[in-house]
Amino acid sequence: MFSYCFTFVATVAVLSTVIVHAASGTLIAIPTIASHTCSSTGPDRITGSLCISKADFALLSAQKESFESCFTNQLRLSSSLNIGAIFQVHGFEQLANGDCQVSYGCSGVGHQPSALTCLKATPDCDDFKTILGKCCHSSGAIGGGLGIGLQAGGGLLGGLLNLGSSLIGGLLAAVSSHTCLATGPDAITGSLCISNADFELLSAQQDSFESCFTSQLQASSPLNNKATWKVQKCEKLANGDCQVSYTCSGVGHQPSAQTCLKATPNCDAFKTILGKCCHSHGDSVKLSMSSNTTLINYLNHLSSDLDRYLSIGILLLGTIGNILNCLALSQQPLRSNPCVFFFLTSSIASIITLISGVLVRLLSGWSADLTNTIS
Repeated sequence: MFSYCFTFVATVAVLSTVIVHAASGTLIAIPTIASHTCSSTGPDRITGSLCISKADFALLSAQKESFESCFTNQLRLSSSLNIGAIFQVHGFEQLANGDCQVSYGCSGVGHQPSALTCLKATPDCDDFKTILGKCCHSSGAIGGGLGIGLQAGGGLLGGLLNLGSSLIGGLLAAVSSHTCLATGPDAITGSLCISNADFELLSAQQDSFESCFTSQLQASSPLNNKATWKVQKCEKLANGDCQVSYTCSGVGHQPSAQTCLKATPNCDAFKTILGKCCHSHGDSVKLSMSSNTTLINYLNHLSSDLDRYLSIGILLLGTIGNILNCLALSQQPLRSNPCVFFFLTSSIASIITLISGVLVRLLSGWSADLTNTIS
């Protein structure tokens, strides 16, 4: 009976892993940009690197020409002075943590500010996301549900902690949607939808928003050095989000201006302003990005340790118990009993479950994930 309890716990943990990750949509990991740096290295040159997580290195390397085409097109649209700009991939490298790094260089840049702004905004465009979607791990879509659940989640606790981390991050104000379009030769109108923001605090930051966007616009192109960004109104929507409607005037180059407007919510200055608009509940503790990151890293580390050491006990006790069952139930006096045959079969099946399920989880906890060998 003791061995059956451990077998039951192991089976429930495996099945729960599959269910949790199926519900959260993480059975197939989607590649994302973990970090992006770029800087000027000459009057007409820029170098940088993209760090991409959850991507298949071979598939990513095969998309070299697509990367170059996408970034080059965006660069040339950023300003009339960048019409001769070229984006070239220098190399792909797989890092120790499994992420992929793409190093690149740009030449023929005529206007550095608009080019740098464009490079930082391009990973958010639809064309780039389509390319990145082709670089998912092929092993994510192969194998049985058991292997997928174990490889994707790292355990039931890991899935629950990831969900908790998402809830913590959800307390921070963030731009949920952003639309803008030209309404004249030198005018643009648009709106920002901001979630998890305090309406009164957001309204009080109107001048800061205008200053931030105006300075980014004027730096986007020499033709936009007289552009101004003005808030038309702030309103609270029925779902609790806040909408900021705005207009831009004095725009001399529409493509670079619209690229700049879409990129500005990702800049540090805007994030600082947005950080002042989080919901306040009296003397409640105010979460910061650094504290969230520390908590998430601690919980993920705890989850990894539990998968490493708890699995050893389940595997050893469960295997030993089932082997003893098999030895006892296979004795000659008991072979004629039909019930014994079913219990013996159950014990054998339990051993297979432990070895194929818990052993895989145990190995993945020590960076020896067998599911990564599936091709």
